[in-house]
Amino acid sequence: MKYLNYHITDSVLIDAGIDSIAAFYNTDLNKIRLGKRGNNWASTIDIVGHELAHRLNYQTANLTFYGESGALRESIADIFATLGERYIRTIYGTPWNWTIGEDAQIIRDLAHPSLHGQPEEYHGFNWQDTSNLNSTNDYGGVHNNCGVSNKWFYNLSQSIGPDKAGLIAYYMLNLNLSSNSGFHDALQASVSAAENLYGNCSDERNAVISAWSSVGVSSLNIIPCHNTSPGNDNDRLSIAQNEEIPFHVSVYPNPASNEINIEFPNDTNDCIVAIINTLGNKIKEVATRGRNATIDTTDTPNGLYYVNVVANGMHTDKAKVIISK
Repeated sequence: MKYLNYHITDSVLIDAGIDSIAAFYNTDLNKIRLGKRGNNWASTIDIVGHELAHRLNYQTANLTFYGESGALRESIADIFATLGERYIRTIYGTPWNWTIGEDAQIIRDLAHPSLHGQPEEYHGFNWQDTSNLNSTNDYGGVHNNCGVSNKWFYNLSQSIGPDKAGLIAYYMLNLNLSSNSGFHDALQASVSAAENLYGNCSDERNAVISAWSSVGVSSLNIIPCHNTSPGNDNDRLSIAQNEEIPFHVSVYPNPASNEINIEFPNDTNDCIVAIINTLGNKIKEVATRGRNATIDTTDTPNGLYYVNVVANGMHTDKAKVIISK
């Protein structure tokens, strides 16, 4: 709630009476309108918090109500509505959750967006066309495509906790986003926020990148850094930046979908090719020899990965690849 208190310094009028389980925030009048149908009011903690968070957006990035920026705008409202409910219910010792509107009518679920017809991956299943910005298409799917960044925030919270995730989301909105920002802008903005808050090679920064990668938003220019502290997990690989590379391999296509092809400059023996995710976990590995190798990625989620090649027991090359289906 401290995020809202800092920016909402004047009164917000609440006007009830819409014949609908709906609510909206009027920027010009600084008024929230709440609906009612039967005995159900759209006045739950999270619905009111969602509308208050629109005021927070208006005072900061002022994301527009169209396309990807509109989806981010709705997602930001869901995120801070959830954090607000968590704050209040924790005070009173009652359980909180990841759904929006459950005390009236559940409309969204940050943990499981697909349960309400929303996408959980960028341009994935349930993604709504953003080229049609008419009201008949919900201005480019703003209330639908917000499922992507809602899922990002949920995944990030599972990794570093809601408090840190919320602070990163706030600084992303307040300092690094602009009115027409899209999902890849949010990736950059949230990484910058994590770096400013926790350090350039922090676990929090890497968690932000991993959470975006898990929903299909990644960039070859934004990669996690790897700490050099020793570990006992044999499936975690540390790639040194100054490591001598005996020869380079070609990795294609990039982005890839159902398979990755690796081509060596000459014949190799006892070659191991591994696919590593942004957390440093080895998820696939094949042994090969000769000048070519292929790795099946049909069951690999969209995101940013590393291809790590070891020939004759010596690290040969590393490359970044995006999987996008």
